[in-house]
Amino acid sequence: MNTNAALQTQGQTATTFASTLSAKLVDTIRTNARVLRYLASSLSSTALDYTMLLILNATIGGVFLPVALARVSSCSLNFALNRKVFNARGGIVATAIRYAIMAASVMTMSYLMIQALVSAGMALWMASLTANTSLFIVNYLGQNFFVFGTLADLRTSISEAVAGLQQTATRVTGVLSSMLARIAGWDLVLAA
Repeated sequence: MNTNAALQTQGQTATTFASTLSAKLVDTIRTNARVLRYLASSLSSTALDYTMLLILNATIGGVFLPVALARVSSCSLNFALNRKVFNARGGIVATAIRYAIMAASVMTMSYLMIQALVSAGMALWMASLTANTSLFIVNYLGQNFFVFGTLADLRTSISEAVAGLQQTATRVTGVLSSMLARIAGWDLVLAA
């Protein structure tokens, strides 16, 4: 009888643990849904961009034209997908114009980075991956706030970021002050 009660308790504990873990996983996915959807749309667009870049480079040569044509194609796909990812606020023409401005800026940065890396001796495929990976967060922030968001969203995020930096600075200052006080106390102990 004792063994059955112990097994039943273990079973309940395992069930509780599994349901808690499941709830946490669902909550994490729900909290990060936009980032996960953005990641999926970005990977789709990147796959198109990368494939076209290599094919165009092999067929027509050079760097500029393959980068530009591949980027225009992948940006068109990305725009269509991310209108849903970011629940675009604003008309399609207004967001398309903002997206074009942002995409042109990112494409210019990407081209310059790729050209510099290729000139330094890096293979085109590696230069492309390096440049585009390093611009991932720039793309996310640009689309979230500039393209599909509102000015109010941007102001709120900036305010939250500043508040977070202020809290971090306060904590760091407190920790440093505490460390300096301890060090000063050690000097007094060692001097005595």
